[in-house]
Amino acid sequence: LTGFRLNASNARYAEGRKLIGSVHSTSRDLATNTMMWIKLREDKKRMINLIKAFSVAMTFHLNKKGSHHSIRRCLPNFEEQIYAEYQAEMLDIYSDDQDEDFLLICNWFRA
Repeated sequence: LTGFRLNASNARYAEGRKLIGSVHSTSRDLATNTMMWIKLREDKKRMINLIKAFSVAMTFHLNKKGSHHSIRRCLPNFEEQIYAEYQAEMLDIYSDDQDEDFLLICNWFRA
């Protein structure tokens, strides 16, 4: 029974890694096409930022702790710490915290 559970767990992990790899590959392809085909600099920058933000949002959606290893669910302000971490990750992408896309994406996380 333990061997079966271990094999099933490894299979789920491998499948998840394969799917995340596919998402990252598709994101790189989309970014390449964006740089090739979109003419306006502002539109290119916005599209690239949205592609990067999707990857961060997906990580936080799939793992409520995001990518932060030291935040513990038992802490009283767990949700606030996660939101602060999410917002900090998004600020790495968007330099302006008043950017329309930044506000939209951060408000999505709160919903």
